Amino acid sequence: MCGKESISVDSPGENSLFVIAGANAALTPEPLEIQRDLITSADAPLLPFAISMGTVVRAKEIAAEVGIPVFLNSSPCLSSELIQWYTAAREVL
Repeated sequence: MCGKESISVDSPGENSLFVIAGANAALTPEPLEIQRDLITSADAPLLPFAISMGTVVRAKEIAAEVGIPVFLNSSPCLSSELIQWYTAAREVL
């Protein structure tokens, strides 16, 4: 399974996000080197925070090496570390 997310909203309007990471959790930066040509030939890759921060950062670095912008999908944001990185990486939006 690639992953699943479900959002639940209670009667006062508070929401909860349930994440089952599946294969997304297994993606590490190392396979990106093998897929470098795929990344650098994209117009603008979409990088979800459903994969590890290290993988997101490495994909952004590969794209930046050839001047390709990336789009960050900050959902699901599972750690404060991702929020800090996302805020510092505003130039890629």
